[in-house]
Amino acid sequence: MIAGVVVFVLLYAFVVSTYFKEAEKRSLFIESQTADTINCIIVDGYIVSIDPNKGEMTIRMDFEPKGKYANEKGLLNIDLQVYVNNSSGKQEHSFEKDAIMNPIEITLNLYDGLVTDYPFDKHNADFQLYTYEKIKKEIKEGETMKEVTEESDINNFLSFSGSVTGYKINASLAPEGNDLLTVLNFEICRSDSVKFFSMFVVFLMWMLIILLLTLIYNVVVKGRKLEIGFLTFSASLLFAFPAFRNVMPMSPPIGSFPDYIAFFWAESMAAATLITFIMTWIKRKPQDKAPDPPDNIQNVG
Repeated sequence: MIAGVVVFVLLYAFVVSTYFKEAEKRSLFIESQTADTINCIIVDGYIVSIDPNKGEMTIRMDFEPKGKYANEKGLLNIDLQVYVNNSSGKQEHSFEKDAIMNPIEITLNLYDGLVTDYPFDKHNADFQLYTYEKIKKEIKEGETMKEVTEESDINNFLSFSGSVTGYKINASLAPEGNDLLTVLNFEICRSDSVKFFSMFVVFLMWMLIILLLTLIYNVVVKGRKLEIGFLTFSASLLFAFPAFRNVMPMSPPIGSFPDYIAFFWAESMAAATLITFIMTWIKRKPQDKAPDPPDNIQNVG
């Protein structure tokens, strides 16, 4: 009894410590490198959501001008242009002088991954940020003045963070980036808890498959009496296995890796067991009836 309590306490402590370790692993924080952190546009990026089924990752971005790019009120004192590789909306955003820089949300495409490999699927995403100012100038062409627009690069400093439940996210600064163009490469995979629980569900399915095979062997081969409970058990599993499958966290539609190694087999075995039990019940002869009482027995009383 005491040994069991000790084992339970140790196992409980291990599970709790695993949670805190996983929380650290799935949390992301990275900063870009820039030569001037005083005169720049500070960009705070945060991962809002990840949806491998759609192949999308949503990011929220906040902006703050610093140094010579901010006035005494902390507002932007230039007409700023921000380019981001948004896949579901406009990529160039304009911020006017003396106005508040409102946050924006962008969507990045996930690539190099198959969601059907769940829970062992891995995906990549690229993020690009470029800030610049459009300056209007007048140049003389012959005897007339012509207005032209030139682009002037603006230094930016990116601080990126994120923690999405169920995913492990890694990010690195791409070598092609510089002080003006910030490029991040993301690597996304499922967290250890998602992998463990999904495989635990697969294990449970196979345990139930083995139980169904054992029932069929005992009833059909060894001739055990077919109880009504066997029929209800196999029939309930026929509808319980889809619920088991959907318990897997953030599981993709039918056709993923756990379906081929467990769910399809479990559902087929439940249906085959139910059909086998019904056919066995039909084929087996009913037990002999008890003999009728003789006619000469008179009722007492």
